[in-house]
Amino acid sequence: MPARDPETDYGKGIRAQVSEARWARVVAEADERTSFVEAVVARQAETSASWRSTAATVAPQLPWPTFVKWKRHYDERTGPAWERLLDGRVPPDTSVSDDVEMAARLLRQLDAQISVQDAQAQLTRMFDDRGKVSGSWLKRVWADAGLNRVGGPVGTRQPNETPESFHGGAGLALLAAAEAETGSTLRLAKSVLRAGEQAVGRQSLDEVVDDHADRDDRGRFTADYNARRRADVDDGHTDDRWTPDAAKAQRRDLSTLATLSSRPHVLVSKLLAMGATPLLTERRGFDGLDGPAGEWLGVMGGTAYMPATLDKALAELALLGVDDAMWRTHARGWSRQSAKWREPDIRWQRSVVYIDGTADPYWTRAFAASGKVSRVGRVMPCLTRVAIHSGEGVPLLVETHAGAVSLKKRLLPMLQELDRAVGRRADIGRLTVVDSEAGTAGTIWAMHDQTEMLFV
Repeated sequence: MPARDPETDYGKGIRAQVSEARWARVVAEADERTSFVEAVVARQAETSASWRSTAATVAPQLPWPTFVKWKRHYDERTGPAWERLLDGRVPPDTSVSDDVEMAARLLRQLDAQISVQDAQAQLTRMFDDRGKVSGSWLKRVWADAGLNRVGGPVGTRQPNETPESFHGGAGLALLAAAEAETGSTLRLAKSVLRAGEQAVGRQSLDEVVDDHADRDDRGRFTADYNARRRADVDDGHTDDRWTPDAAKAQRRDLSTLATLSSRPHVLVSKLLAMGATPLLTERRGFDGLDGPAGEWLGVMGGTAYMPATLDKALAELALLGVDDAMWRTHARGWSRQSAKWREPDIRWQRSVVYIDGTADPYWTRAFAASGKVSRVGRVMPCLTRVAIHSGEGVPLLVETHAGAVSLKKRLLPMLQELDRAVGRRADIGRLTVVDSEAGTAGTIWAMHDQTEMLFV
C-alpha cells in the first residue's frame, strides 16, 4: 500500500527531500505518534489527571519531554493530525556528483601510483566541500573502473607505498596459502557436516533431556542451575556433567547444535584457528587467544575468534563424534598429497609409513593413568600418542591413550584403520617401518597374514 501524499507545505517539503522507502517509514512513525497523543488526550479527558501522569500510564517507556514536544506540534501545526507529527529531520545527502567521480578516475589514470590521501587532497582543492570523499569511496570507484594498483616485482617498493612489518604470527599466512592450494581443511569441514548429519539420524530422541531450567536469558548457568544439578551429589564427587562426551550426546538433541547449521567456509575458519592455536600461545586450551596473540588469527584470512567460541565449537565436535570421520578424511587426502612429493625416478617402492608411540607428561593432581615418560625420566601420569606417518613425515593417523599403551597391541588395528581410510589398493608395494618393540613372532606373522606387505 503506497504512503499517503501530504497536504500542507510542511509535509510537501519533507516529501520532496526523501525517497519512497523513507517517506513510508516517516508516515508510519507519524501514525504511531498520532495514536499515542490522541490516546493520552482521551485518557486525560476521562480521568482529569495531570498530563504527565496520564502519559506515564499510557506509555511509561516514553520520556516526558518527548510527549511535550509531540503535544505542542499536535496543537500548533495545521493539517491532518498525522501530518502535524511528521519527523522533519532529513538525512544529509551523501551522494557524490558525477563530475567528482569522473575527476577521481582521471587522477588515477594520470598517476597510477597516487595514494588515497593525495587524491582526497586534490579533489578537495578542485571542488571544495563537494570534493570531500572518503577513502573507501575512492577505492570502490577505482576498483569498479579497473584502476587498482598492480603489484610490481618481488622485493621492489612502489612509490607512495608504506611497508608494514609483521612479527610473531605472520607465518600463519603460509598456512592459509597451503589451505588454499590443498583444500585439506575444507574436506575436513565437509566430512564434519556429513558425519554430524549421520549422528543426528542415528540418535534416539527418547533419551533427550531439555535441560534449560534455571538458566538465564542467554542460556548461561546460574547458581540455581548448579544447585539443582548437584542436589543429589555428595560433596567431593562430580555430577553427570563430567561424564564422557558419548554419554552427554545421548541426552542432548544433536540437531540443535550450531555446527550443523554452519556453512563449510565458516567451519574451515574455526578448524584453522584451532589448529594454529599452539603456534600462537602455550597456555592451556584457547585461553591464550584472549589477547594480542589471538589477533594473528586474522592473518589466515578468517576470523580472530574469541576463546569461548572455539571452546563451544570443539565441544560440539566432541558431542557429534566426528573424530573418526575427520581422521579418515585427513588420511585419505594427505596420503594422495604425499604421493605427489615422491621422487619420480624411485619406482622400487610406492610408499613408506612409519609407526611409533610417544609418551608425554600429563601434569595433574588428580588420579590418572601413568606410564614411563622418557622425556623427564620418571613414571608419572601421561598421554601416549601412537602415530602413523607417511614417508614424507605427514601424520596420517594418530591415536591418544591415557597412560602407557603397547605398540604391539595397537599396530594391527591402526593399520586396519588406515586401510579403511586410504583403501586397500593403496597398500600395494607399501613398506611399513615399526619400532623394535613390535619385533615378536606373533606380530610379524599377523602383519604378514593381514597385510601381505613388506615391513621393517
